[in-house]
Amino acid sequence: MSETLWMVVIEWDGMQPPGTWYNRMHRLAGKVRGDKSESPMARREAKGVIVQEGCIILKSPSLAAELAMDAEELGASLVMKYEAEGDVFMGTRQDHEVHKRIEAVLAKRGRKPEPEKWAITCLEDMAVFLHETAEPIQCPNCSGLRVHSRPLGKVGKLNRFKDDGDDILRLWIRTRFAGPHWEPVKIDGRGIPAPSFDDIDVGATREAKAISTLDGSGLVDALEKLPRKEAIDILDAVFVARVYHDEERRTEKRLSAITKFFSLGGSPIGITLPETPIPDLFDAATLLGPARAATLMLQYKQGQDNAVRD
Repeated sequence: MSETLWMVVIEWDGMQPPGTWYNRMHRLAGKVRGDKSESPMARREAKGVIVQEGCIILKSPSLAAELAMDAEELGASLVMKYEAEGDVFMGTRQDHEVHKRIEAVLAKRGRKPEPEKWAITCLEDMAVFLHETAEPIQCPNCSGLRVHSRPLGKVGKLNRFKDDGDDILRLWIRTRFAGPHWEPVKIDGRGIPAPSFDDIDVGATREAKAISTLDGSGLVDALEKLPRKEAIDILDAVFVARVYHDEERRTEKRLSAITKFFSLGGSPIGITLPETPIPDLFDAATLLGPARAATLMLQYKQGQDNAVRD
């Protein structure tokens, strides 16, 4: 996940915030309590900091969006959500989808279900966590709300697969879609055999459409030359950015990566500023950062040039 911080600034204009607001804020973002010898940021490193009631600093963009929309719906007269290094912006389509899901859970009355073990996949950390909870609505690491979850039942363990030498895209598909959704499981020598490629079915979903654009793309050719773990991580980053993050943010990070690429001496030949239908290495910028994406593209282009000269 990016090291960028997010700030939600709220003004109630003399109105007493309703109890529901405090319940939501403390449930999702926590409270500033703990060892007073540490700074508030150190005490609240996993989620963020409630500096005052009207200023909340967070690590997760989805959590920032959720608290901003909660405050608006509960009557705050002014709500602003900032990226620490950017301009104020409104909630995206994905933020509103998350808000509806969270509202459906938090607005429920009555007895909560019993805690059980879940595999919670965070689309901001790009990682999966084993976590015991009654309501799997947040990442246990960053507290982000863009998550997928599945119950682990009596097994209570995360998946772990072997790298059997299959080509990199097939291995990625076989290990990432062995369950009901994309899940970035570990791949190493201690895992079990991954499901057969023919047994994987992602249907006619937006995930399936994104996968189809990867097949036969120049991106996969570039990844075949990298260490396999690194190649898998890049496929994860490109896929998650394309499917689960909004186009505006992808474009912003892509342009930053291309600017960095040029500053490193990269040639403009074959470089497209707008996002293309077929993914490329610049798509990794949303989650791996512009500098990393630029370096990857530069290495790939240099490899192509060397191959032509040889």
